[in-house]
This record gives sequence, structure tokens and C-alpha cells, in this order.
Amino acid sequence: MCGRYTQKQKAAIIAKMHDVDKVVAEISASFNVCPGQDVAAIAGHAERRLGLLRWGLPSLREGGRPLINARAETLAEKPTFSRLLTRNRCLIVADGFYEWRQVDGRKQPVYIHLKDDSPFVFAGLWDALRLDADEPKAYGTIITTSANSLIAPIHDRMPVILPPASIDAWLDPKYKDAARLLQPYPAEAMVWHPVSNVVNFPN
Repeated sequence: MCGRYTQKQKAAIIAKMHDVDKVVAEISASFNVCPGQDVAAIAGHAERRLGLLRWGLPSLREGGRPLINARAETLAEKPTFSRLLTRNRCLIVADGFYEWRQVDGRKQPVYIHLKDDSPFVFAGLWDALRLDADEPKAYGTIITTSANSLIAPIHDRMPVILPPASIDAWLDPKYKDAARLLQPYPAEAMVWHPVSNVVNFPN
């Protein structure tokens, strides 16, 4: 799964990296992005827009938790995700994520990122919903897949990190084989290291 991550880039850098046409919200950096927060995301194909999504699609079940992750293997089978997979694909901007591993009977947080420490994007889905009397708001979820060999000893799932060559196809609603892009990122291109327990406490 993916329950915490970092996003340290300014909007201008993100926009340049991903050929964004329009920035529609103020983007803030965070070393501990948590579910329920507004997160930097890119949507659109003919016109790429950088804005904010609330992390966690509201559950259709009464009392259900927000859906912060969606399993790549079952997207087409779940009504909540299948309609979004065809037309509401997005990129969620990040530069690393956290997981927890068991060390001497306690959970030790670790930080996982690319070897060259470059920023990247998670594959995501978004939806615009009206809840109660609120104005419509955009919500998003991060897609996960099976862990690569680096992450498997820590957790059996990992977020889908899209390589640059897959980004345009993922955003293009006319591309019909999007599920094929949802693969584990190569283990040899990633590293991890232990971090402080401070990450256990949301900002």
C-alpha cells in the first residue's frame, strides 16, 4: 500500500518536468503527505493541469474509510474504479514514500525513493464529487501493485510509479490498454533507508 509520501517540488518545477499547460492551485511541499490532505496532481491530456486532489476517494459504503489506494489487479472489476480507469486517470506528484518494517518487535519507518533522488509520479485515479451541501471537490486515489524485490521484504505492495515513457499514454483517455502500464518499478532503480519515528505523526 501507500499511506505516506513526500512531495518537495515547487509548482514551477513540476510544471516544467511534466509539460503542464495550466497550474490551477497553489502547491505546497511536504515531507509527510497524509491521507485526507490535498495533494499535488496532474490531470488532462490535450491540456495538462496541475492542481490539488483530496487524497482518498469517499467510500460508497456507509461508515467506510476513504479509499486512499486501489489495487491495479482489480481496477476493472470494482465499480468504484472501473469507470474512472477509462476517463479519469491522473498523476500524483511525489519524490519518495514511507513504509514500516518489523525490527526487534517494533515498527521502523523507512523512506523509499529513486536511486538518483529524482521526483516521479504515482499512477492515480480521480473523481469530482458533491458531498452533503459542500461544493463539488476532486478526490484521488493512488494505484498499487505487487512489490518489487527491494520492497517485498518490507511490504507486499507498492505504489505504481510511472516511468516517463508511460506518462502520456496513462493520461490519454483514448489509450485503452492502461492497465498494462501498472507494473512494479524496477528494484535496481530504487533504494531505501531507515528514518526517524517522527514520520509516525501527521503534520
